[in-house]
Amino acid sequence: MPRVRPLTSAERAAQERDKQIRRTYQIISMACRMSDFQTLSGLASELNIPYTTLFSQLRGGSIRAIDMARIIKTLNMDDQTVLAISGKPEKCRYER
Repeated sequence: MPRVRPLTSAERAAQERDKQIRRTYQIISMACRMSDFQTLSGLASELNIPYTTLFSQLRGGSIRAIDMARIIKTLNMDDQTVLAISGKPEKCRYER
């Protein structure tokens, strides 16, 4: 059996960052489904942001703070959800 080396701290940090990016995308997608917008493209049109731009920003983890604030306000997110998309480990109402 081959030896498995433990992850370095940089590799662990990158893994956690990728996990939070996916979590944020899933929370926002679920919030869209439960809102009047129904889809991420509906939210993008409401915010006057091209869908491809919004999608790539959310999936890449490089969304601007002003756009994230507009998403939070538009979807009427509660405090627990805002904390969850900011990295707090407790689950919000949009997670299973």
